[in-house]
Amino acid sequence: MSDLEPILIDGMERRMGRVENDAGLKMRAGYQSFTQWLESRGLSLIPEKDWLQVDNSGVFTSSFVTDQGHYGACVGYSAAQAFSKLRVLRGQAYIRISGSYVYDQINGGRDNGAMIVDALTVLENEGSCLESEYVTPRFSRSAQPESRKRYRLAKGFALTHWVEICTAIQMGFMVQYPVQVGALYGRFDSNGCCGVDRGQGNHSVHSHGMIRLPSGEWVLQHAGTWGKWWGPWKTGLAYHRRAHIENCAVENDAFCHVDAIEDTGDGDNPPVP
Repeated sequence: MSDLEPILIDGMERRMGRVENDAGLKMRAGYQSFTQWLESRGLSLIPEKDWLQVDNSGVFTSSFVTDQGHYGACVGYSAAQAFSKLRVLRGQAYIRISGSYVYDQINGGRDNGAMIVDALTVLENEGSCLESEYVTPRFSRSAQPESRKRYRLAKGFALTHWVEICTAIQMGFMVQYPVQVGALYGRFDSNGCCGVDRGQGNHSVHSHGMIRLPSGEWVLQHAGTWGKWWGPWKTGLAYHRRAHIENCAVENDAFCHVDAIEDTGDGDNPPVP
């Protein structure tokens, strides 16, 4: 069952699955901000004049892209894809984590969308299993593959604005944030940037890097969850502008993923980031 309104993306029915609710906002308020975490370590945000390109396009190719199908599961799929990439950045083996499992732990029996904080909470507290064990949503919490205990997110911190997001990327973290998908989003410009729709974010995305365009504008490297045939180059990849971040409730529901934990199951080898 789904209460989410479908829209057509490249001729395929998709559901925008990021929604806000009081419970999610309350959970969000319990997370430490990224700026506070930096300050606790004697660090601060990196000013734009000191930003460097973090071009991960050669690493995170279309082979990392996932497809949420016609479910409103973008929150789970985006979080899982970002988690899998974070492992690679930390020198761990690439594995595909199940976004469907994450989504089912949030909603149980309905396709009702979620907040990004819901997915962060699942990954931190419960973890997720391998995608091969849990391919599509089942809208039940009864299936609990053993591997879910092995892969967890060590910590996530709340992001509230553009400079925090870019600083997190500069420091080698993954960022997950909302965007608004409307009539303009699929109108890509010559640089491969998505069109900008104004309004509260209805879709969950993540970024694995940032580059500077010839014009001097900084954009985020984005990998979607709508399969490899979406995007300006039909690779599942595109760019997001600062305008995508602002006015999309980023202050309510954006996070950075800091470290991935893997428990090998060996009693002599406890979980380590």
